[in-house]
Amino acid sequence: MARATRCGAHRLRRAEATPAIVLRIFKERPLFRRARSKENFMQLPHGTHVAVADGNRFVLFRNDGDEAVINLVDAASPEVETTNRSGANPEVRDLDERGHAAGVAAMLNKQVLDNDIEKLLIIADPNTLGVMRSHYHSELAKRLVGELPKTLTNADTAAIEKAITAA
Repeated sequence: MARATRCGAHRLRRAEATPAIVLRIFKERPLFRRARSKENFMQLPHGTHVAVADGNRFVLFRNDGDEAVINLVDAASPEVETTNRSGANPEVRDLDERGHAAGVAAMLNKQVLDNDIEKLLIIADPNTLGVMRSHYHSELAKRLVGELPKTLTNADTAAIEKAITAA
C-alpha cells in the first residue's frame, strides 16, 4: 500500500492500515476542497446596504433585489471625515489611509445609530478592513451581515455583485 503523506495515513504501520482506517483518515482530512453547492453561496437580503471602501475611496450601495438575485443600486454616499488617524505607530504614508478608514467607520456608525442602515455588508481591502473593525460601534457589529476582504472600489457593479454571490 502506498503511503499517503498528507493525510496522516503514513503514521500507521502497514499491518494497521486497513482500508476502513485509511478511509476514515481521508474523510477527516480531505486532500481537496469540496465543490460548494448553491445553498452555500452568500445571499444578501433585500434592503441590505453594501459599503465598498479602500484607503482612498468609499461607495455605498443598497440591494434592491431579493436574497437570491442581487441588484445593487447607488445609495447616497456622504463625505467622509478623514481627521481620525488613530493607530499604534503608523507609518507616515499610512496616515491618510487610516484616517479615511476610520472616517468611513464613523460615518457607518452614525448611519446605523440613526437607523438609516438596518443590515450592512462591508467590502474593503484587508488593511482598511482591519482599521475599520477597531472603530465599529457595537450596534454596527450587530447589524453586520458580513465582511469581504477584497479591493473592489474600482470594480463595476456587476463585478461587486459577482464577488458577493461567490462569497
